[in-house]
Parts: sequence; C-alpha cells; structure tokens
Amino acid sequence: MTTNFVDNLDNALIRSGRVDLHIEFPLATDEQLKKMFLLFYPNCKHDLSQEFVKQIRDNFKEGISMAAVQQHFIQNMLVEPNIVIDNVKQLGDRLDVIVQFDEKIEDKHNNNEKDKNSIGMKGDKINLLMSIK
Repeated sequence: MTTNFVDNLDNALIRSGRVDLHIEFPLATDEQLKKMFLLFYPNCKHDLSQEFVKQIRDNFKEGISMAAVQQHFIQNMLVEPNIVIDNVKQLGDRLDVIVQFDEKIEDKHNNNEKDKNSIGMKGDKINLLMSIK
C-alpha cells in the first residue's frame, strides 16, 4: 500500500498486524540528484551534474521525488546529458498534468464522502506501508 497522505488513512487500516512496516520516501536531495545523474552519465563532467541539480531546483521549488527524476532519465536515456538538462522543463510539464489529474480525483473524493485512502502525486513524500507475512 502506498500513499502520499498517510494521515488520511483510518488507524484500523494501518494498525500493527495489518501493516508491519512504514517506510517514508522523502523528496530528492541535491546529493541524490547528482549521484543519479552520474549513474546515467558516468563519463560526464561533474559540473554538468551540478547544472542538472540547479535546473531541478529552479523548476521544482517544492522538491521532486526520485521516482520522477528516474523516469526523466529513462525517457531521455538516448540523448546527450546537456539535452537531459535542457529537458527538465518538460519533466515539469508532465508532472503538472499528473498533479492536475490528481487534484481532479481529490476534488471528486471531497465532493463525495471523505475518502480516507487517498493516493496522490502532490504530497511532499510517499509512504509505503507493508504487511510482512
């Protein structure tokens, strides 16, 4: 079970015995962004990884998940590193579409009865809840 809104989940749903492990995935740090850039482009100069981090921070003031960054690299894996950096704006455009869709879903839930199992993309972290059998 994953959610960006763990506080909205009913306590009975996430009680011990039902969910045994809670893992929080915070937003990407600068160091994580640099390392991921260099993993995808190992022969690249370090200053390009710094430029990538700068572009991410300029375009995502509230932060970004590592999953979104990895998706960006996978979608651009056949292009040069400088183009990946230039395409950061496109990543923002794709995420805006996801957030708009998520907000429509959230509005729909709020207009009906309160949904305590809300899963979305615009929270500041993702929580993974697991039951170990």
